[in-house]
Amino acid sequence: MLAYGRPHVAVEDYNGNVFVMGLEHGAEVTGGTIVTGAAMADLSGYTLSFSAQEVKPANFVDSPTASDPYAGMSSATVTVTSGSDF
Repeated sequence: MLAYGRPHVAVEDYNGNVFVMGLEHGAEVTGGTIVTGAAMADLSGYTLSFSAQEVKPANFVDSPTASDPYAGMSSATVTVTSGSDF
């Protein structure tokens, strides 16, 4: 579903800051891989690469939370659906 359309992507860095990638024009999935690790701590999952071209740098969100990364933005809403809704 992420590869369909041009989603707005919330990115959290290692310092806990959240910024929005593709706020005006959306982001595009430009690549990805399926990874299977050998050890218990290795990644077994997917990696996706996103690209976005905007006029302004990425906007940081004022008060993000783990359940709502867009909590600091008045113009954004979050819709959570289960896998069976797709």
